[in-house]
Amino acid sequence: MDEAREIARSALIANFHVPLENIKEVSAVAAKRPARGDWTFVFSDTRDYGLREGEPRISIEIDGDEVADAVRYIYVPEEWARNERRERNLPTIFSIVCTAAIVCIIAVGTIIAAVRWSRKRAFSPRMFLVFAFLIFLLNVTNLLNNWPVIKSQLPTAQPLALQAVVVISVSLLVGLFTAVALGLVGGLVAGMKNALFGLDFAGTILMGAGLGLALTGVNALARSAAPPVTPSWGNFAPASTFLPILGAALTPLSQFITQTLLLLLVVRAIAQKPRWWPLLIVFGLLVAGSSSLDSISSWLIMGSSVGIGLSAAFKLVLRHVPALVVITTAALAILASIRDGVQRVYPGALPGSIAAVVLIGIAAWLWYGAFFQRSDTVERGERSAAWRNAG
Repeated sequence: MDEAREIARSALIANFHVPLENIKEVSAVAAKRPARGDWTFVFSDTRDYGLREGEPRISIEIDGDEVADAVRYIYVPEEWARNERRERNLPTIFSIVCTAAIVCIIAVGTIIAAVRWSRKRAFSPRMFLVFAFLIFLLNVTNLLNNWPVIKSQLPTAQPLALQAVVVISVSLLVGLFTAVALGLVGGLVAGMKNALFGLDFAGTILMGAGLGLALTGVNALARSAAPPVTPSWGNFAPASTFLPILGAALTPLSQFITQTLLLLLVVRAIAQKPRWWPLLIVFGLLVAGSSSLDSISSWLIMGSSVGIGLSAAFKLVLRHVPALVVITTAALAILASIRDGVQRVYPGALPGSIAAVVLIGIAAWLWYGAFFQRSDTVERGERSAAWRNAG
């Protein structure tokens, strides 16, 4: 034991540069192995870090006569952990309710799209196929790229091959249903009339980008009024994937498509009844609540700010030109990708972010261009029909 303790103390100095006079041993746990004896030593750092609760600790794991692991962490008292979990209960419930409400909005849009398609009303089968295929392709690619993460979470008590078949099959079915649902929403919003005839293509793109920048500023002001309780660690999720650059590029693209379809659906619906524009404030609360909530107060501030910003954008621009939602959400997604890239929290974060910006820009350009071209075609057809009727 004394030999293992000396190895642990040497690791303290070598790895963490902590003077031994500032270290207090908390525990030493032995683990008997067939050919060796392993030890886990836990030390507390007695230096003052300004913590009101908790204690900085260091854990050293010794396998035989070698250091296997050395970790620095904060020991949290059990009472504090229970209080923190109790305070998180209400925000968690609100987050689940907001997420369920957004799923219901998409489900309602899917049903309306299916009814319109069956009755041969305003619906675009071509855009349905495009969105369904693209979203399913992104889902499959993300599934394969995230396989290392999925594999690490599988229990070892069951055969890996059997679990892999089950997980992949279920994920493919969920991805297929998601692609079909969002594809129907895409066909629905694309089939509606777009008031773009006679407008300048480049001018409307600048207008949509400016609107996205304005909403980003509103979001930043709201965050300054209700700062998060956790540090901005950056987005580490792609680092665990098979190809981090691919994950950093495709995940923002998938989020952009989903968020744009959702916002287009809501804006289109409220445009039918412009007096219902205050519902955009409720929608802002739902969007803010669907992500991780720090507290109820921060959710109300963030959600209200998003809702008020969307309401102002609707009253000024979006009710007249709903297709600008594509450019607006693209600007928001591009800025978020740039933020994740410049933090460089893992190798490949910046190239992946640049790739995401390019993909989102291309997707938004093609999407908005399709809206613009279809609006021009429909408007010219209506004018030709009017001339024929007049003649």
